[in-house]
Amino acid sequence: MSSDETEKTPAELLSLPNEVLCYLFTFIPPHDAITKIPLVCKRFSLIIKDAKFWSTRIRNEQSVRMPQCELRHPDYSPQKSFYMIHQQNQRWKDWESQRIITAPGHMATVDSVMLFSKNEKLFCLSGSRDRSIRLWDIQNVGSGENSEENKWTVAQNDTAHSGWIWNVSRNEDSEKFYTTSWDSTVKEWSIPDGGALQELNSVNLGSAVQCVSTSGSSNEVVCTTFARRTAVIDTRSFKIVADHQLHKKAVIGLAVQGDKIFTSSEDRMMMMVDRRMMSKAVLFEYCPKSYKTSLSLQRHQLLTSTSDGKVKLYDANNFNVVQSYTVTGILGY
Repeated sequence: MSSDETEKTPAELLSLPNEVLCYLFTFIPPHDAITKIPLVCKRFSLIIKDAKFWSTRIRNEQSVRMPQCELRHPDYSPQKSFYMIHQQNQRWKDWESQRIITAPGHMATVDSVMLFSKNEKLFCLSGSRDRSIRLWDIQNVGSGENSEENKWTVAQNDTAHSGWIWNVSRNEDSEKFYTTSWDSTVKEWSIPDGGALQELNSVNLGSAVQCVSTSGSSNEVVCTTFARRTAVIDTRSFKIVADHQLHKKAVIGLAVQGDKIFTSSEDRMMMMVDRRMMSKAVLFEYCPKSYKTSLSLQRHQLLTSTSDGKVKLYDANNFNVVQSYTVTGILGY
């Protein structure tokens, strides 16, 4: 072939080596790269589905080192992880310019809020020290001023508890939600299609109830109290079916996954017990300088905040510290 014919031959993407194609694909928005590029041809599809391609991008572009507990998780996907990291970076990169809306309604400190969707609409449920709970329509809050035609609060109960409301949680399957209070009760609620808040059940735990979680076994709710108690409630009878008092002070942090119940207390202990045998701790950690003020569990990763201003990430399988960050002087509840 002559040099003139070579110059006239058009360049094709398929003639490029995989290394060059991988580089070019990094300039394509992640959503398009995941959903459209694999449809072009089999070769492109194999590149996009290659875990090494996305693992390299996580490490080089996002500067993220995935913890071993995440890498070992059976549902771990480098492609999905990269996309979620990208989405969070996009969401928060201009956070200082975001519009802040103050929604008046409660008359005292709001200690708990929970976002959820129903019938393709986004809601926020809030519990306050004024002893009331309110259901907010997020779309109405963002679309204009509070008015009869555009009500921000679509349902409320001003006497939900006789004490401060500490926490709220929602069961996604049953769509029921639960509130805890200083009045020592845990209450079960429903939100009918009409929007009214309907109280279904209540149980007294003997002392102020702090945390509540619906992430455990089916038909069970786990909660903690200021009197050292961690209790399991059967939602069918709404009675306490199991409990322990392994902590020596108020239990202020709770995270549940299946049969694993993680708690933290002002006694500076963090522990995990098995729901099937709650008489002793399976894992525990004692920290002499601070205590864990809150816990969050996802995919074998336990995220904690501490009373000395740190955020610590643990491997939930063994309580090994994966990462630690200093945030501020003192972290509250």
